[in-house]
Amino acid sequence: MQLLAHCKGLRHAGVAVSRILLIMKLLSFLLMIALHASARTYSQEISISLTDAHLETVFRQIRKQTHYKFIYTREQLRHSRPVTVNVKQAPVTVVLDICFRDQPLTYVLEENVVIIRIKEKPAEPANIAAPVKEINGRITNEQGEPLAGVTIALKGTNKAVASNEKGEFRLDTDDVDATLVITSIGYQRQEVKLQGRSNLLIVMKAELSNLDETVVIAYGSTTRRFNTGSVSKLTAEEISKQPVSNPLATLQGRIPGLVVTSTSGIPGSTFVVQIRGQNTVNSTPPTAGLPIKPDQPLFIIDGVPFAPQNNRVNQFSSILSPVGVEIYNNPYGGVSAFNSINPNDIESIEVLRDADATAIYGSRGANGVILITTKRGTSGKTRIQLNANFGFSRVTRTMQLLNTEEYRAMRYEAFRNDGITPTNTLISSSPNYAPDLMIFDSTRYTDWKKFFLGETAKSHDVNISVDGGNNNTRFLISAGFRNESYIFPGDFGNKRISFKTNLTHKSPDKKFFLDISSSYAYDQNNSAASPNVLQAFTLPPNYPALLDSNNNLVWEYKGVRLADNPLGYLKQKYSAKNYNLLSSLQLGYRLFNNIVFRSSFGLNTFSGNEVVQVPRSSQSPFNNPQSRASFGVNNHSAIIVEPQVEYTNTLPKLKLVVLIGGTYQQSTNNSSQILASNYTNEALLGSASAAGSKTISDSYSQYRYAAIFGRIQLVQSNRYLVNLNGRRDGSSRFGPGKQFGNFGSLGIGWIFSEEKKIKNSLSFLSYGKLRFTYGIAGDDGVGDYQYFSRWGLSSTRTGLSFLGREGYLPINLFNPDFSWSATQKVESSLEFGLWNNRLLATITYYHNKCDNQLVSYRLPSQVGGFDGVTSNFPASVVNRGWELELSTRFIKTQKLEWTSRLNLTLPKNKLASFPGIENTSYAIVYRVGEPLSVLLKNVYLGINDTTGIYKFTDVDRNGVFNGSDFQNVGNLEPIFFGGASNNIRWKKFELDIVLDFRKQTGPNYLAQIYSAFPAGSYGNLPKTFLNRWQKPGDISETSKVTARRFASPAGTSMLLFSRSSGAYSDASFVRLRTLAFSYNIQGNFMRRIRVQSCKLFLHSQNLLTLTRYKGNDPETKSFYAAPPMKTWVFGVQVNL
Repeated sequence: MQLLAHCKGLRHAGVAVSRILLIMKLLSFLLMIALHASARTYSQEISISLTDAHLETVFRQIRKQTHYKFIYTREQLRHSRPVTVNVKQAPVTVVLDICFRDQPLTYVLEENVVIIRIKEKPAEPANIAAPVKEINGRITNEQGEPLAGVTIALKGTNKAVASNEKGEFRLDTDDVDATLVITSIGYQRQEVKLQGRSNLLIVMKAELSNLDETVVIAYGSTTRRFNTGSVSKLTAEEISKQPVSNPLATLQGRIPGLVVTSTSGIPGSTFVVQIRGQNTVNSTPPTAGLPIKPDQPLFIIDGVPFAPQNNRVNQFSSILSPVGVEIYNNPYGGVSAFNSINPNDIESIEVLRDADATAIYGSRGANGVILITTKRGTSGKTRIQLNANFGFSRVTRTMQLLNTEEYRAMRYEAFRNDGITPTNTLISSSPNYAPDLMIFDSTRYTDWKKFFLGETAKSHDVNISVDGGNNNTRFLISAGFRNESYIFPGDFGNKRISFKTNLTHKSPDKKFFLDISSSYAYDQNNSAASPNVLQAFTLPPNYPALLDSNNNLVWEYKGVRLADNPLGYLKQKYSAKNYNLLSSLQLGYRLFNNIVFRSSFGLNTFSGNEVVQVPRSSQSPFNNPQSRASFGVNNHSAIIVEPQVEYTNTLPKLKLVVLIGGTYQQSTNNSSQILASNYTNEALLGSASAAGSKTISDSYSQYRYAAIFGRIQLVQSNRYLVNLNGRRDGSSRFGPGKQFGNFGSLGIGWIFSEEKKIKNSLSFLSYGKLRFTYGIAGDDGVGDYQYFSRWGLSSTRTGLSFLGREGYLPINLFNPDFSWSATQKVESSLEFGLWNNRLLATITYYHNKCDNQLVSYRLPSQVGGFDGVTSNFPASVVNRGWELELSTRFIKTQKLEWTSRLNLTLPKNKLASFPGIENTSYAIVYRVGEPLSVLLKNVYLGINDTTGIYKFTDVDRNGVFNGSDFQNVGNLEPIFFGGASNNIRWKKFELDIVLDFRKQTGPNYLAQIYSAFPAGSYGNLPKTFLNRWQKPGDISETSKVTARRFASPAGTSMLLFSRSSGAYSDASFVRLRTLAFSYNIQGNFMRRIRVQSCKLFLHSQNLLTLTRYKGNDPETKSFYAAPPMKTWVFGVQVNL
């Protein structure tokens, strides 16, 4: 039986794998066709740089790079003029137009032959020429700086001029409606219609390849071409196309090595973020099978560590943060601090993964770093931008439930299976009581799933910004408002108001510079305090109406007390108000041309206020309820000061950058709780002072961190790269003699495509780089004050007192021995570009090993007085894997552009070693050689076709199923994950498609259902239970049902099933994460109303999910949770 069960699973897995391989083959075939077409289309582009060269010299250069042939005579070239041309990756026709401008010659292009001819002299005009008009203009870049050498040509003529060092130009024309064509290497081509104007200001937009795009790194910036570390970037444009309120959601499926998982579809909920796997064992061994606490990266916003990081900021439970991990499968759910950050304010998000990119952050960056850079002002004319949208959301994927007829049949069958008769008499602990069968209306049907989860949530989002300035001073002011409702019935929602300012200034001599930014946000989340509402959709389908004719809660039906009224949970209000202030200041002075002193200062305060109100009227009157309330305050703050000095020396073939600096950071967290009860008036629930009794508690912690760091960067001949980082960290979490640690990294790179032999022999290779990095990062990720000898109040620790007086008990003894854990990171990577970088690819292998694990180990209760001890364990965890990044530009014409990106990660995680693990409680959680998420479970063998009860492997054959029967049945690590995106622009239309995919295993719907109650007892079930065992010989999906909860053999087997391999199944998915469509409105009407640009857009999120997951949603993997929302947003963006 066991073999057959496994074979069946393998057969299904084989079919799935076959289909995936078939899809991958088809995609590869289509990709090769597209790349072949792309290569043919663009193979005639050339790069030439010549000064005062003869035309024949130019012709020879073109022949070397293309298949073109030239037909001419020496006599024709005798009177030709010298040519100066400097182009990169330009079509042949563009180069020829430049060469023959102002020449007495012209050319005719016939297929691959260029025929040179002498220009014919134009005939004398019969009429008097039109008056000539002088056109004056100025060319600048996007920062307002003048551009010299820009070509300004009259379209359709050979007349052209170049801008001077001030960016100015002058051109004469007799056509007041002529069109100017502006071109320059490294900038986008523009066409400007004069429309009678004689003075022009033209701003050129940079046209950078992905290789030369600026990438933010620690304490500076670089480009992908010269970067030795592993850094990926998400731009403001990519962020703006996703209709989400939390910036973490924009990262899903975008970055290799990064897994971002939503915990709930409720607005304001948290996301779990992890870079390249789990490096550490749990500080406290979790219950076998429950998820381990994930390592999360360091988050830095404008150079300031985000005070709460990615921890939930709530203290009380709610529908965002339910308790009961086995039932809700949401151990990390809660209120996200990142919901207070407006995605519209973000310029870019960089994800730093390897040692070279993160080592300079020391212990703080051991698990990776995510840098969020907010927007700055741009120079030029003051610009006003308005972005407004309206949207609506609905749940994505849910399971259909039984109707009344099906439900009643299932319930009666459960009673027959147990040999008992349902009654309408309530007897304590009696399984016979069945009001749903004996009292409720048998013809009534309510779709409770639609009632509780079927609302359409609405959202409004408005953002406005004003920016501008000149070459020396730029400014930005922005504000945003967002309001989003819930899918649950009731007045619930999330509201955010945000403000941001930025001022950037440089002195006229460019020596002094200043950058100051400040943002403030208020975020309010109103929801239900009781997570029980998440199970409300499983009410019996014939349950009576929840409200009477006066909209009062119904607690009695036909003289029988009702055990539940979920609308009462919705009247138990939960409110979380969060205030986020983040300010950064950077001052700098250039002492000499190559030495810059600068200091950055940062402050972040995050304050959270929670109120829970449980009025007496929301509870059953038959239980003698009391009104109660809870009040919580949770404050986080972080200050940081980082002085630095940077030396830069640029020689003809060598660039050297040396950075030396220091860091001082202080983070504090103080919180308090007031639990109030015995209110005499529900109207006073918002006041703690009105309560008859109160319990007050508070806490405070402070963390201090200091370091000195240095970095040396070398670039020689634009080919050889070296990046050396070093840092000495000091942490307040360690005792005397253990507080400091030394960490660092080395990154080297070789841009082999710049070697002459490779350039000449591999013409299709436009870019190639090999890089290697090695480094060691420390980790001080334990609680504060763990090495101190600490004492606590006996009443709060044990609930005991001595003769009515408060006593004290020890929390831990003085423990100065534990210290830094260390993670060794090794990475090697190949980057290459083909066909003028139409295809760019990066293939990376990484190997991270974390030793000397730093954990807080829970002690047995027999020790007495101590919860646990902090220590370094000799465990070693290894994460290794492959990452692939691929970007292509299939088509690029004046009217049509199509680009695609793909990222794929194949990770491997394992506990490499753990000496003495068999003597610790970790033995029931981990296995050496297996991933940390290993599933040690009873092996599920199927359903006994005679008894209809689940079967499991009894390893020791003693008839008892316990830990001694556990076997390795798999793990929760993703086998692979990634994402794909496409951007298509045609004329004024633009379409973006983003896919997110993951191959993984997860708990299915039966894991949570059987943890709550056995199938067949009071409560509705999915329609999959129609395929249940009903008689001997049945081959079914689920076992027979029972009404006796866990007291029957069937009920006991269901509880065992929830802790067996049967409770886990394939949770893989492919999700259409984003679909964005926009249309740019242009024309005379826009100019007449003084609108620079106007864009109409339709954005959607989570529109489609392909999966075979047994449950609601494969991302949240919870039957009792709101799945991610399917969202549509309609809006307009206007620039004035």
